[in-house]
Amino acid sequence: MDIFFEQIIKKKKTALDLAAVFATYLGGLAVGAVIMFSVIKYMPNFFLLGIMLAVLVFYGAIKLAAFFNVEYEYSVTNGSFDIHKIINKSSRKHLISTTVDSFESFSKYDEKKLSGKTFDQKIFAVGDENGDLFCATLRHPKMGRVLVVFEPDQRILENVINALPYQVKLDYKRG
Repeated sequence: MDIFFEQIIKKKKTALDLAAVFATYLGGLAVGAVIMFSVIKYMPNFFLLGIMLAVLVFYGAIKLAAFFNVEYEYSVTNGSFDIHKIINKSSRKHLISTTVDSFESFSKYDEKKLSGKTFDQKIFAVGDENGDLFCATLRHPKMGRVLVVFEPDQRILENVINALPYQVKLDYKRG
């Protein structure tokens, strides 16, 4: 019997993200207005072209601001572990695929414990950095030494723990 669980975590927007979205909208509106008024002043015969260009610029700003709508999808299938990044519910980027038995360590995320270690790649797939975070370290054939930080629900967590190698599972339960 196949075991399959998936979870989607929506990334919470920080104040910096909200400021960037606001600046994108404001910039699109300002550039669109400059284009429209320039066309009206210097080429009044092309008034409709100016309006169309202004609308296109603002539409581009709306599309650009949509890149701040980020979700992460975790899936565990028979011991394989995948993370995808979903942008604006329309495009999907594959972050990592591995097996849980390739984890060298698994624990609650503590930045202080990991501060002295170096990684070729760090993957932070979390919704809220103040949530209940877990981390795994592993050697990936293409990515090298990887740190994966994620925010699993109870089902994903239980399946990951069940698929861990024996020694890693013991270390997790002790720590």
